[in-house]
Amino acid sequence: MVNDQDPLEEGKGLLLLQQAKVDLDETVQDLDVKLNRVLAKQEYDYLQSYNVYVKRKDKELRELVAKISEKHSNAS
Repeated sequence: MVNDQDPLEEGKGLLLLQQAKVDLDETVQDLDVKLNRVLAKQEYDYLQSYNVYVKRKDKELRELVAKISEKHSNAS
């Protein structure tokens, strides 16, 4: 079977394919950077929320300990 395509057309096709690969690589790299930013923000927000949660629980526990101490001292 003989290749009926013009060598110039094959070269253009190869160049288009290489350019498409470069474009795709750049897009993937850009998405990777954006995803890392989103993940960092979500991690920061989660840690802030968790910090608030822990502080509330700490306050609740201190209040319970104080009540128990007061009951114990009143009973003595």
